[in-house]
Amino acid sequence: MEKDIQDLNKAADETKREFIKKFGKYAISAPSGMFLLMSLGTSKAHASSDLGDSSTSETTSEASSAASGGTSSLF
Repeated sequence: MEKDIQDLNKAADETKREFIKKFGKYAISAPSGMFLLMSLGTSKAHASSDLGDSSTSETTSEASSAASGGTSSLF
């Protein structure tokens, strides 16, 4: 039983070493590349509330009515 666990640990260590040998070169370039890609955009992402669900649009209109000082059917 203990021999099996040691064999599994050894195989896992070898797999980790192989992975680092193969993909370790991307550890330096990936973060800087992602930073450049994310910082180049000047506009912010816009959320869309139109999901095709009628309950979403009702909730949104009720919330905007409450925010503008109107009465809401929820209260």
